[in-house]
Amino acid sequence: MTQTQKILSALLGKNTICTGDRVYITEEKCTDACSCSDKACGAYGRLYIPTEPFSVPAGIFIDLRGVLRNDAESGDIAQFVCEKLKGEFSPSVSVEFGGDSMTFLNMDDRFSVVKALNSQEDAPHNVIFECDYITAEYTLENFGKKPAAFFNDGPKSYIKIISLTVKTNTVC
Repeated sequence: MTQTQKILSALLGKNTICTGDRVYITEEKCTDACSCSDKACGAYGRLYIPTEPFSVPAGIFIDLRGVLRNDAESGDIAQFVCEKLKGEFSPSVSVEFGGDSMTFLNMDDRFSVVKALNSQEDAPHNVIFECDYITAEYTLENFGKKPAAFFNDGPKSYIKIISLTVKTNTVC
């Protein structure tokens, strides 16, 4: 299962959940792992849950590789990701980021990527980043508790895996 599917499964109290299953989650069931508000959409392991019944989205994993330049700004990173991933999504997919380059993205960078992807015409259902030490520090500092961590079951969980390699001599 993808991270998104594991979060939904935990919220519903089910052992498994499949792509395409129709689900409805009330605001009372939302936890540290999700939010019924689009303000917290995805950038630190949280998941935006619609307030109406929806189908469990299929997952696309974005594997970020390479070393980002120290002077790369959030907007540059978001623009780079959006340009490289243009046309890859549909509203019926969940986009999950992970990979070695995650350690180079602070929370502002992650929020910028989420906002940029969600503002596209073919915006995905949701965008989340893997839970890591940056996520844990941010959540502890801003919410006073450690985040619930959900990890994917590997490549077989996703309908598509896209590898993005950033180089030190590029904008990102």
